[in-house]
Amino acid sequence: MALEPELKEAILNLSAKDRDKLLLRLITKDKKLTKQLQHQLLDGPESLDRKREEVSNTINEHINRIGNYHPPRVFLSNLREWSALISEYASITKDKYGEMELRLFLLEKIQEFGADYLVNLSEKNEKLASYVAGRIKQILPIYHKLHEDFQFDFRERLNNVLSFARSSVVYYYAKELGFPKEV
Repeated sequence: MALEPELKEAILNLSAKDRDKLLLRLITKDKKLTKQLQHQLLDGPESLDRKREEVSNTINEHINRIGNYHPPRVFLSNLREWSALISEYASITKDKYGEMELRLFLLEKIQEFGADYLVNLSEKNEKLASYVAGRIKQILPIYHKLHEDFQFDFRERLNNVLSFARSSVVYYYAKELGFPKEV
């Protein structure tokens, strides 16, 4: 919402003390902004590895807790939750390398723990297959925006994911989305 020029002027004319109080009250109402400021002002770039590891550990712990067998719809629900963790990490840190690492990590976990659900297309797994294709579609532009040295770091792993997509029912959706065979 845009500020009226008169209101903007009145806010700028407040005393520094009153403006600071108002600013702090407003910041605490926006959880994402608070986390971004925490990262930028206090944690800094040296915390990226630790934060990335926390997200991957959370995903691993959850996978270990739920075990190997669960219906495709439960697996899909978990994938959405884990993807939200990664999205939150990316929006707070603005770390493209870390986002690529975590999204690729999630796709590899899908290969590891969800491959059995994606052998034959059925009514039970079509949403899961579509979702996996969407996650791959999401990661490709991130990959292409990375510096070529970083692309090299991820190339083999991403090609393995693309190969998995071609050999599973994800292929039906990947074909529609025009995935490359390799990057």
